[in-house]
Amino acid sequence: MLRSYFEHIDVRRMIDHQTKFVSALMGGPVSFSNEHLGRAHHHLGITPEEYAEMGQIFRETLEDHDLPQVEVDRLHAHILALQEHVIGGAPAEKS
Repeated sequence: MLRSYFEHIDVRRMIDHQTKFVSALMGGPVSFSNEHLGRAHHHLGITPEEYAEMGQIFRETLEDHDLPQVEVDRLHAHILALQEHVIGGAPAEKS
């Protein structure tokens, strides 16, 4: 479901962004505003279903790395709360 979003990206850059994003979720030192998240994702046309799938993958990844369940739940809830800033926008061209 999410593959098309990542087919033609710079993997190193994505890893850097994701590392900073997870760091921000866990309290810093990097931070992202809701406006920044919206600008970065608006052009992708992410659907609520795709966002939910990403949230589930995120949860499973945290669990796979043995984070305490209370932290998994907290971080997953934080991800879900950001949905309104990430979904929507122009539909992405999907291959």
